[in-house]
Amino acid sequence: MVVYLKRKPVLPLPPPENLNDDDEVWIIPETGEYFKSYDDYLQRMDFYTKPQFICGITGHCELTYFDALKSEARQLNELHKYFPEPLKGPLLRRVQWCTTGRITALVDDLYDTFLQDFFPGEIVLMSLESDARVEVIIREKATLNSFTSSNNNTTASSISRYRVEHITVPGKEETAEGSQLHRDSRNYTKSLIRWFIKTATTRAAYSGAPYVVRPEYAEKYNINTEMPERLAREEQEAMKRLRRRNHIPDDDDASGGPKRGRKKTEAKDEIPSGDNEPKTKKARLKGSKITLKGDATPKVNGSAEREHYSKRQLRVLEDLETWPVTAKVVNVRPKPNLDLEISKDLFPRSLEIWDYLNTFRIPLNLSPICYDDFLECLKVSVGPSVCELFDEIFCALLTAMILPNKKDLSVSIPPVNFADVDMDASEQGTADSRYSTPEASSVASDSSATSNGESPTSDYSYTESVTHKGSAMKKYRGGWRSRLLKEQYRGGAWAIIVISIIVEMEHVPEYSEFCEKILPKLAPLSMPETLDTARTTFFGLEWEEKLLILGILVDIVRVSSFTRTYLEYCLEESTKYRKERIESLRVLKPLQDELAALEKEKQSFFPDEEQNNEDNISDGGVKVRLRSHANESPEEALAKSNVEFSNLWGKYKELKDKIDECNQIMESAENRVRCLDAQRSRILGRDRFFNTYWWFEGRGFEPEENSHAEYFMGRLWVQGPSESSAEYLLKNNSGIPVTKRKAIEEDGVSFWTPLEWGYYDKVSQIKELIQWLNPWGKRESKLRRELTNYLPEIEKSILERSIYLDIEMEDEDGDTDEDDVEPATKSEELEMKKEKDEE
Repeated sequence: MVVYLKRKPVLPLPPPENLNDDDEVWIIPETGEYFKSYDDYLQRMDFYTKPQFICGITGHCELTYFDALKSEARQLNELHKYFPEPLKGPLLRRVQWCTTGRITALVDDLYDTFLQDFFPGEIVLMSLESDARVEVIIREKATLNSFTSSNNNTTASSISRYRVEHITVPGKEETAEGSQLHRDSRNYTKSLIRWFIKTATTRAAYSGAPYVVRPEYAEKYNINTEMPERLAREEQEAMKRLRRRNHIPDDDDASGGPKRGRKKTEAKDEIPSGDNEPKTKKARLKGSKITLKGDATPKVNGSAEREHYSKRQLRVLEDLETWPVTAKVVNVRPKPNLDLEISKDLFPRSLEIWDYLNTFRIPLNLSPICYDDFLECLKVSVGPSVCELFDEIFCALLTAMILPNKKDLSVSIPPVNFADVDMDASEQGTADSRYSTPEASSVASDSSATSNGESPTSDYSYTESVTHKGSAMKKYRGGWRSRLLKEQYRGGAWAIIVISIIVEMEHVPEYSEFCEKILPKLAPLSMPETLDTARTTFFGLEWEEKLLILGILVDIVRVSSFTRTYLEYCLEESTKYRKERIESLRVLKPLQDELAALEKEKQSFFPDEEQNNEDNISDGGVKVRLRSHANESPEEALAKSNVEFSNLWGKYKELKDKIDECNQIMESAENRVRCLDAQRSRILGRDRFFNTYWWFEGRGFEPEENSHAEYFMGRLWVQGPSESSAEYLLKNNSGIPVTKRKAIEEDGVSFWTPLEWGYYDKVSQIKELIQWLNPWGKRESKLRRELTNYLPEIEKSILERSIYLDIEMEDEDGDTDEDDVEPATKSEELEMKKEKDEE
């Protein structure tokens, strides 16, 4: 069992040297480590008891080392108990040397491959003609290969037949086809496959590394361990790049290949001291780097000296330790607007839903949606034909639940096993929203149980409610699943499908309270279970209730293969654009060096002297006086009369064009990567009081040309601190109490919980906020930098929103703030609209 820290395995420390038999040592039984010094033992125990480790099987993070070990042991016991032993060998042969990038894609492929493929010794369920199922054991397997006709058209695919023996009736054997056999859903899930892969394989830490079966498993299941030549060459190149990046000298063996598992050099652990201590700031920062990059195990010896050296050189200023006293610093933060147009309990949920719809608008076939239009469309309750956007959103989410082949759903409704959630630490941000609240957490379910042939049965036992006609609605004219697969949405007919899904989710604990409350309104006992009833009741709901129903649909789609497939596409495309940017950067560097050389050579033709209306240019010792023209540069003028400079100027312009082209490619690649970064929303930063700042356009949202609105949010949002941050603030007793400081510095508008939100929709407020932030604080310096970098784009989105909603851009005195509205044409446009309103 291996515990991970920052995706690196944590290995035990080597035993201390020069240890005598009668020396007293301190032992950590779980790892087998022992120490001569009690301080070293305590330091190591402190390292192990921090909640920073990752279970290597489940991917669960923020565990102590010992909790991670227990988690791995528990999962291994479940794995050995449930996962079929005869399946392990064939599965590992398929995994060996596989270079699939994401483990989720590999698990999906393995699940589909072995879903209808069984092996001798497996205990499975066989379906009889009477629809009953009996347990049988596979005794023998025979596979008939596919064959093709003379015109190369496949006439039959490979078919497997099995000789099975009934367990309940020993000695009774019969022949069965693969379509008659099924594994128990407890013994064959994607979670079990994922756990088994993580347990039985390893993978090097470089891009494109293959999965390698561990030696003990390879020997047990007779798996070839000789790496293919192509992969061996790629591994050698990757290891060389890794050593160069970590500044480790090449000391390959005689064969020229790297030694796998070689110990890292200790050369970088030396601490500069005495006269050799670097003097410059850059050298000091470089010299303070103690451990090699990627080393998850801290060194024990000399730790106190290193800690002292690092703290002395890298002192970081805590934001709360400073108090603005100079006149140049704005002591009061501008007041955020608190008018959310929605209750503060539902606001995070609305952001979560809106963010998902825009992030996945391409696979959903939706146009970009600005937040104001999103809320407005929900408030329409007259009928389905009134607001097209409302209709499109629900139809898009329903279609996302269907597999591309239109034969089944991509997600189980309701979830087969609601508690069975297994996501890597790196993937948890996909299904969770960073700004969501506990009340708005996503559905946790096995995302493809129905699509993979598992029975959509639920473990919930309940009696049918008599407060609504939900069950009758589900069965209306062939049932809701059939209507969904046929995409029968026209004229608001999708409303009965949505109601049926709410009925299915009624007994999922997270949604049970809301479903029990809303279903009597959607399927009342006093009305017939018809399509007209569904349309009437659904479109007559309050808009907040429609928002919560929409949230259930988003939660269902978010954990489906639909979302995962698009995230994998974004990852692949992002990798491609990052490589494109790196290649352009490599091309750019020599071009810049060559341009700098030409620049020096060019300056020799222009000696330093005063130039008024005429340029004095030296040409081989002979002064040539050229008259400057209004539209002609001195270089262009000289190039017409000097052949040598003409050739130089031609090369110079050619290099400039190539450099501009490289810069354009790099800028375009960076923008595309930002747009494709669909995994999670990222914050701009936090201020001294741990308030979080969000600018959603920063994710790379790009409004389309035919979009009604040319912005997405048009506001800078402020969210209150988390509970743990608020506790830290209250415990901070340095100087003036934090409660008093917040009241003074935030001008009476203070947030204490993550449910409290406000926003800035004026550029002048954001500029005041930037001045208020401490440029030397640990948190605020980063936030200030981000706000400054994005300020032009933030101004543009705010201005576009003011134009779209016909909002006057006024300062506190009531006058139009010319500094906030930079483009003159936009200001004129606002004035024209104002004059029209007055008329």
